[in-house]
This record gives sequence, structure tokens and C-alpha cells, in this order.
Amino acid sequence: SITNTGATYSRALEVSNGAEHNIFSRNIFQGDPSTTTTSTNKVVIWSNTGIDSYNSFLNNEIRGGSYGMYWYGQNTTTLEENTVSDGNRFSRQYYYGIRAWYHSDMKFRNNVFSTLSAYTGTSYGFYFFYCDNEFEVVNNRIEATTAVPRYGIYMANCDATPTRQGLV
Repeated sequence: SITNTGATYSRALEVSNGAEHNIFSRNIFQGDPSTTTTSTNKVVIWSNTGIDSYNSFLNNEIRGGSYGMYWYGQNTTTLEENTVSDGNRFSRQYYYGIRAWYHSDMKFRNNVFSTLSAYTGTSYGFYFFYCDNEFEVVNNRIEATTAVPRYGIYMANCDATPTRQGLV
């Protein structure tokens, strides 16, 4: 288990500076289980505005935090490549299960998001923005016993081509 339940920052894992070709498998990533903030200081798994390509998250438990995973590439012309999230369980996030921006060929399969959050604003189970090319969102499940998340899966500006099609 990797746990960080700090008062100001509670990131269990930060991936940055060109970290590539890593596999995170069968871990428990624990953030603050009782956070009531939307701040990115409380993200459980964090990668922001760099190129950290070819990383895989397989069969992990991602617990607590404001976001389970906050995974950003650089911009619309410099996308992270081939990030895989398969068989993970996102639980008890206050705001988002995952927020992913600027990716190419991301695979998001067989994941579960469950929450009991009391957040009353707009929230998302899985949020994807500029996830292009052979982007896949397949066989995921959202379990919510409250009105959260407001959106199960949100996708915007996720473009494919005739030869590199996405799959949802």
C-alpha cells in the first residue's frame, strides 16, 4: 500500500519528468479518505503537463482523494501516448474518478468507480478531454448511491481518424 493522507497534500503517487514505460500493478493507492475539497492537492495519482507516456495501471485500488487520477499531457499538439488503465477500482473520490487531458491511444478498460460523495456541484466519474486516435473506453462500471457523479463518462474533443478509430 502507498498512503498519503496529509492535511494539505495527499498525493500517493506522482509521475513526472518524462517517466515512461512503468507498470503499476496490484497496488493500493490511498489518499485522504475524508476530503471535502475539489483541490488538486488531494489527488491520489498525479501527472501534470509533462509527457509521461506508456504507463500502465493494472488491477489497482485507488481510494479517497478529491480525484482518483489526474493525468495530463502537455497540449493539443504534444499528447501523451498509450496510457493504460485496466481493472482498477476507484473508490470514495470526492470530485472525479479520473480526469485525463491530452492523450493519444489511451486505453481505459474494465474499471469501476464507486462513490458516496456528498459533493453538490458538477462532478464526473470519468472525464476525458482531447483523448485522440485509438482511444478506448470499454467495459467500465459506475456505482453511485447518491446523485454524485453528475456525469458518469464525459468526453470532449476526443478525435479519431478513419485509420485510427476510437472505441466506446
